[in-house]
Amino acid sequence: MLPNAPAVACVLRVRQNADPTALMRGADGLLSGPQVETVREALRRIGCSAVIVPLPWARALLDLETGRLDVLPDTHRVPEREAFAWFSRSTWASTVRVFMRVSDLGAHHAPRSLEAFAQRKLRLGVQTGVRYGADIDRLLKSEPFKDRLERAPSRQGLWKMLALGRIDGVLAGEQTGRRELVPLGLAERVAAAPIRLAEEPSHTAFSRATVKAGLVDRFDAALLAMRQDGTIERIERFFE
Repeated sequence: MLPNAPAVACVLRVRQNADPTALMRGADGLLSGPQVETVREALRRIGCSAVIVPLPWARALLDLETGRLDVLPDTHRVPEREAFAWFSRSTWASTVRVFMRVSDLGAHHAPRSLEAFAQRKLRLGVQTGVRYGADIDRLLKSEPFKDRLERAPSRQGLWKMLALGRIDGVLAGEQTGRRELVPLGLAERVAAAPIRLAEEPSHTAFSRATVKAGLVDRFDAALLAMRQDGTIERIERFFE
């Protein structure tokens, strides 16, 4: 590059949930969420701008692999993804719950484990392509869950199936699930079951096809500074 040549602009495509029920309006009035806004601010601090791309989860993973997407927040780090993605050292808290109809959550009826849920031959809704953590994923592949899973590209369809009685539970992140139920008018009819699931941290994934490892290191440093100066806490509180 010549000494006086302008620097190449750093513009990264960041995945946002394609389902508007999972989002809230940010400070700029646009639909967004805490993770996307956190990533956007961290990228700004390292001299990059974010282009927000609404995508279903399975499509987002494919686009990350092929380089049509640069950044995928809230992603579990698993060996098959290491081949096409860098992962941030910083993590997101990832608490997964089973949401059920309140009418099925009476003291003597609510299952206390995923195994108990499956043994009752209840149907569980999961999102296509989503990994829920190593322990949960192993359970979902086990014999009790064979032919008892209902897969859908977005949770909006799963929530509707749950409300209609076509399935008996939906796996979702705790805070995300609660937010999604409100605009659907289901906050009083659906709640988290008393099932304890192992928590596993998730990361921000970057496409190896378009992003260099050094940028991920700078991103991690920005996130650490944001945690120390209270920025992340303020973003999360805004979306509560």
